[in-house]
Amino acid sequence: MKRDKRKKGKRQKAKGKSEERRKRKVNSRQSAIGISAVSSWQRIKTSKFKERKKKNATKTQKHKDSQRADTQYFILIEFFESSCLRGYNYFYEWTQPVTGNILVTFNFIHFYLLPMDLNYYFDPVSLDKPGFELLPPRALFSRNISIHTPNTPVDKLNNYDVAIVGVPEDRNSPNKGCSQGPDKIRASLYQLSKPKKKFRIIDLGNIKQGEEVDDTYFALRDVVSELLQQKVFPIVIGGSQDLTYGVFNAYEKKDALLNLVTIDSRIDWKNDPGQITSQNYLDQIISRKDRLVQYFNIGHQDYFTDKKLLNQLRKKYFDSFRIGMVRSDIKEMEPVLRDAHIVSLDIGSVRQSDAPGHFNPSPNGFYGEEICQLAKYAGLSDNLQVFGIFETNPTLDINNQSSRLAAQIIWYLFEGMTQKIVENPAERNGRFTKYIVNLSGVGKDIVFYKSNQTERWWLKIPARKTNSAKPEFIACTYEDYVKASSQEIPDRWWKAFQKQG
Repeated sequence: MKRDKRKKGKRQKAKGKSEERRKRKVNSRQSAIGISAVSSWQRIKTSKFKERKKKNATKTQKHKDSQRADTQYFILIEFFESSCLRGYNYFYEWTQPVTGNILVTFNFIHFYLLPMDLNYYFDPVSLDKPGFELLPPRALFSRNISIHTPNTPVDKLNNYDVAIVGVPEDRNSPNKGCSQGPDKIRASLYQLSKPKKKFRIIDLGNIKQGEEVDDTYFALRDVVSELLQQKVFPIVIGGSQDLTYGVFNAYEKKDALLNLVTIDSRIDWKNDPGQITSQNYLDQIISRKDRLVQYFNIGHQDYFTDKKLLNQLRKKYFDSFRIGMVRSDIKEMEPVLRDAHIVSLDIGSVRQSDAPGHFNPSPNGFYGEEICQLAKYAGLSDNLQVFGIFETNPTLDINNQSSRLAAQIIWYLFEGMTQKIVENPAERNGRFTKYIVNLSGVGKDIVFYKSNQTERWWLKIPARKTNSAKPEFIACTYEDYVKASSQEIPDRWWKAFQKQG
């Protein structure tokens, strides 16, 4: 033990002597270099300190700026969440009085820091479990789709082919109570059999009702626009039919032709733009000059129609087909629906005995099987991008009869989509037969194309003005070819030709 202590003491003394020798060497080195070298080192040290201090100040300022940006961001997030249905409109109104870079900053935050999250727009689906099911669970529609619930939020839209969008809105409609339509219709739809083709379907739930009706229009516009960008087909369940205006606004390309078809017993057009309602929403669509629109209505009833307005409609080369004509040969409506981009269906076009859930039902109208056939034609279309069904009012319904019919209409839409065959006569790939008919009365050749696979027909429209946005082909029927062969000008060809001018 004593020997260890002595060794430890010697090591400590040697360590102390080496430290003293090191200090002496440093002092002698400083003396050799001189005072100037020492002062130079101090200046370098001082400059590095200042540089480090400046960097710290810059970091501090960046941190403050970051905190300020975060504050703005979270203020916008909070503002957006508290009134998210305002969407773009709220941001526009809020930033309008602000000038210069602040406006740019807010726009940047809106478009880049706030990605499109549909969970902000929707209330999750919340339905009571049915008391009984007519089909085994594996065959039910509800068991073969994804459903937005509180426990399963909306994730990646591009994983789906079809999205069901409920819009409980009726404030601009006299049909009060149709805002309850979406939940009643989806409850009936869930009890039907799954589509024959395996579609990837998601029920997004119901769009949150905005503070004002315009907020709902803007929200629907944003949702439909996002779905179209993600190549997802929206099925919109209303709600009142003025929601068609919100769907229409989702199309931002003003130079592209938009083909709108409504199925309605009345033409909701007064040629007097004002406040949008379910009875005049078409004023904001077909009367606008900044959009290229083609419009047709299927199933109007004469005693609900203003003849003067109908004539004005036809002078614009739009048209409406009377219900008697449609029912006499319903196949004539297939080409009309084949060209449609948007189909908006009012349940009031169905007779009261089949769909009593409407504030002003008519004893005349389409039968249930006829309206389902029209929905199937729409599903067969390879141009259709949005389908909407509106005005179903559960508060006036009898034993959910109208809601069940609306659900079956959607089912037949899927049935048509299952049988859809995409065909384009412009491709000239040998799948079509070309027919040329000379009309001596107008000095024009009418060119027809017939599909060798489906036996569907198309008309080629001669371009009178160069405009790539206008269609080169329109759908038609064999009867149009027969008329042209008899030197009669087909109505479809003539109206489309005049519209081209």
